[in-house]
Amino acid sequence: MKKTKEEAINMVGRLIQRYHNNERFVVFDVETVGASNNSIIVEIGAVEAGKNYGKEFRSFQKILRYCPDSWDKYSLELSIHKIPPRKIEQGEDRCDVLRDFLDFVDESTLICHTNFDIRATRGNLSHFSQLQYAKELPLWDEFIDSFRIARKICPNLPSYSLANLANHFSIQNPQAHRALADAMTTKKIVGKLIHCHMKTPHI
Repeated sequence: MKKTKEEAINMVGRLIQRYHNNERFVVFDVETVGASNNSIIVEIGAVEAGKNYGKEFRSFQKILRYCPDSWDKYSLELSIHKIPPRKIEQGEDRCDVLRDFLDFVDESTLICHTNFDIRATRGNLSHFSQLQYAKELPLWDEFIDSFRIARKICPNLPSYSLANLANHFSIQNPQAHRALADAMTTKKIVGKLIHCHMKTPHI
C-alpha cells in the first residue's frame, strides 16, 4: 500500500513537472472486444494535451478492421461501445493503424484512465512482427494514469470511474465509451485535477 501511494505521488510529480516544462502529452483511449487479458482493439482515439495544446490540438481516431467468424461472444462489449460490427469489419488495416498511432504519439508522454489501455495496446502490437520493437518503448512505463492521479488529488470520492469523475467535475461526455470522446473527457479531467492541485490553467 505504501509503495502504491509513493508511486501515485511520483506520478503526480511527473505530470506537474512535464506540464510546466511545456511538454506534449497524448491522451488516449481504446475500445476493445474479447477477454481483458486478450483484448482486441477495435478503435483508438487520442488527443494532444499540454500548455501549448489548450485551444489548438490535433486528434486521432480510427477503427481497426476485425472480422471474427461470429460476433455473438462479443455481445457485451458491443453493447457498451455500440460500434456496429459492420463498421469494424470495414475498418482500416490493424497494423497500419497501430503504426499511425505510434507516429502520432512520437516521444510524448501518454495519459490514459487506468492501465488497461496500455496493456491492450502493447498486447495488440505483439500480433505484428514489424511492430515488435514498439512493445519495449519507454513510453509504456512512463505513462500517466488519470485514475491514480484522481485518487491522490481527490481522495474522498466514492468512485474514480471516468463517468463519475466527469460528473464530479461537471464535464459532459456526449459519446461515452467511444475512444476519442473518452480521450477528450480524460483530457478535461486531468486539466481539472491539475487545477485542483496547482491552481494552474487547465491542461
